[in-house]
Amino acid sequence: MGIRNGRFKPDQVRAELLTVLERWGRLVESDLKRMMDVALALRVDSELRQRLEQENLVRVEQAGDEFVFTITEAGRRWLEAYRQRRTGGRRPKFRSRRRGRSARESAPAPNQEQAPGPTPVEIQTAPGSER
Repeated sequence: MGIRNGRFKPDQVRAELLTVLERWGRLVESDLKRMMDVALALRVDSELRQRLEQENLVRVEQAGDEFVFTITEAGRRWLEAYRQRRTGGRRPKFRSRRRGRSARESAPAPNQEQAPGPTPVEIQTAPGSER
């Protein structure tokens, strides 16, 4: 995570919030903060909420005592542009969360012969029990 002078880069909180909303579409504020990085979630406040709503990146409604965030098309476009800026037009590399060999490494190559495995056993029937 990029931190400059002990502070987050300008659009990191916004990008994290929109990334979570992009995946789920619509979330109450408590769930949204729970799914975000802890350090970034602490920076989600009423000022940020109002700014995002004014810029039409999210739609915020009140349900009971909580706010419900919904990502807008403008929010999706902003997030895509942010990703393009960060990667310089390259596609980001995704790492598998699993440790060990990847699926590509564990699958045999198409030109490799597979080791012979057990052969199926023929089923024998007792005399007189054939149908």
